[in-house]
Amino acid sequence: MKQNQTIGVIQDGRQHQVATGGAADVLSVLQHSRFTIAAPCGGSGTCGKCLVRVIEGDPTEPCKMEQRLLSAARLAAGMRFACRLVPADAMVIEIPRWHAETRNKATLVAAALENDPLLAKRALSLAPPSIEDQRPDLERVLSASGCATQSLSVRALQSLAQDIRRHGFEVTALIDKEEEDHGRLLAVEPGVTAATLWGVAVDIGTTTVAAYLVDLLSARAIDVYSEINRQAEFGADVVTRITYSQKHGVAPVHQAIVDQVNAMLTSLAKRNAVALSDIYLAAVAGNTTMLHFFSGLDPAAIGVSPFIPVATRALSLAAADLGIRINPYARVVTLPGISGYVGADVVAAIVASRMRERAEVSLLIDIGTNGEIVLGNGDWLAACSTAAGPAFEGAQIRFGVGGVDGAINCFAFYPEDNPDNAEQNTGHVSLTTINSTPASGICGSGMLDIVAVLLQTGAVDETGRLLRQDELPQSVPSAIRTRCIEFESSPAFLVAEADQTRDGEAIYLTEHDVRELQLAKAAIAAGIDTLLADAQVQVSDVATVYLAGGFGSYMNPESALAVGLIPQQVRGRIEVLGNAAGIGTVMSITSRTVSRQCNHIAQNVRYIELSSSPDFQTAYIQHMGFGEL
Repeated sequence: MKQNQTIGVIQDGRQHQVATGGAADVLSVLQHSRFTIAAPCGGSGTCGKCLVRVIEGDPTEPCKMEQRLLSAARLAAGMRFACRLVPADAMVIEIPRWHAETRNKATLVAAALENDPLLAKRALSLAPPSIEDQRPDLERVLSASGCATQSLSVRALQSLAQDIRRHGFEVTALIDKEEEDHGRLLAVEPGVTAATLWGVAVDIGTTTVAAYLVDLLSARAIDVYSEINRQAEFGADVVTRITYSQKHGVAPVHQAIVDQVNAMLTSLAKRNAVALSDIYLAAVAGNTTMLHFFSGLDPAAIGVSPFIPVATRALSLAAADLGIRINPYARVVTLPGISGYVGADVVAAIVASRMRERAEVSLLIDIGTNGEIVLGNGDWLAACSTAAGPAFEGAQIRFGVGGVDGAINCFAFYPEDNPDNAEQNTGHVSLTTINSTPASGICGSGMLDIVAVLLQTGAVDETGRLLRQDELPQSVPSAIRTRCIEFESSPAFLVAEADQTRDGEAIYLTEHDVRELQLAKAAIAAGIDTLLADAQVQVSDVATVYLAGGFGSYMNPESALAVGLIPQQVRGRIEVLGNAAGIGTVMSITSRTVSRQCNHIAQNVRYIELSSSPDFQTAYIQHMGFGEL
């Protein structure tokens, strides 16, 4: 491979010349050059999601997987897997727009927030020094601020003499109120700047990153913005990303999320006329691996038994040290986690649900790329983690996509309601897509709906087998029957016709996809059973089931009940929280009490490791089918 070779890369209508650096495939070139491209399998050539279009140059012959997953028309149009495409002289490739599409899943926090933030500003009028008062500048500021301790940076100390004299000894003290009754002095600003004090709360999900802009003076979240996590180019799940970091180092994965957070904060600040220098605090939640990558910690030991992280406690870090471009004296606080696979995002979700404040038993199910489950009340909490997410987030699904524009997110069957045609079993189907654009694939909530419909109409049996058309019972409506066809020599269900899709090719749900959903729903259902059994609690005793997470917040609870993801006994007791991790993180940044609750929760939740639980293995097998237990 030529070391000085370059290729052209077109993204968002702009062409860039990019050095290949001797890379063996185009995906590696794009990753090293910070282009946004999804690669759920981490470049192993098995998912078929890292598609690029060859505009100029001679591409390599398509591999067997490309021939199987890409139609003749798409191959003829130059579509290739970036992970299997070898860079060549004069090659120009285009990254399709859908790789960079985002969906603003997060919503503003509607609940009232306690106004007791972790930071405060205090305007000070210092007494000028004199022969009678020869106190050092730092002691003068500490005395006037009421702070008992200080942790000024070297930079702040070096500029302190000039700062306090710049406006005639009028200064503003930035004070950390979290640990000390009297506060800890963090910085000293010249003049009176106490009228502005902003913070941000960031929820780093494996699939989606959400950032909230928070006015710390009024305890209000005034704006929110979310994007697809750009670490998707390193893999769809935490294990794949850990594997990538072991081969290539933590730095590229760390830098990808730091760059993304900076870009998101810049956008939030700009559209709200807030200076980045007026943002003094960032609270960050996420699963344990995501927080490791964000902090630049090596997560390698999380990926192998016994799954040990570097740290799960709350960390207070200098924003400048992390490269987060807000106020130079700002702090970044990571929320505490529980274990290697139950992270700070779950702690934040527990806070948002307020299940810890209730006497009755509640169940929290947080389903995103990972699936975490919490059971308990104000006296006790137990938690576990299941590897359920890839199916729900589209990574292992033939036409699966994340929550992007055009993703089929709802699917329904409506029986014919016409007395004159009562004997004709017809009906019709309906689907919706995110932002009502032509269909680009199936996201988790859409897939759940489709399988629920197929189960309810008899096109999928209790074992999870997708029936061929000639095997269907007579009771299957014609609107479903005509869509049960063969695709790639296997049973499949036609979800969207070619004229309904972005690429002009039909979208199917395959038999393999149904099996993937079975595995995922069995893991969640078995996790619930294991927690209930361990706590000796009956499912009938669960007062409320809270649904949270990138997938959990958008799925239809009725579909979840139909496929057995959630026990039938909790029907009518289900509450959708939305982005609970983001809400809990906002609550933690505006309230010292909530921040301390997070630490208490993390230290006192009993974690159950399912990989070594015989009860889980038994329940997992029992829940593999779709029949009632």
